[in-house]
Amino acid sequence: MQTLIKNIPTATIVPLTINNSWKTLKYGKFPMGLGAHISLTVHKPINLSTFTGTTDTLIDEIEHTVTQSINH
Repeated sequence: MQTLIKNIPTATIVPLTINNSWKTLKYGKFPMGLGAHISLTVHKPINLSTFTGTTDTLIDEIEHTVTQSINH
């Protein structure tokens, strides 16, 4: 992430939460957990060019956004 921020300061970061992906490998590689309901949540994009704050603040904000959307 820090490499992206450093080398592409105009990038747009789109946080993505993937829920229940672990269920596809619940039994190992075989048999695959067919029928597992996987959901994707696409969060609000963040433009690096307009973000005010430090790199650590940005990473913490993205991590918080993603982890808050994980179904437990």
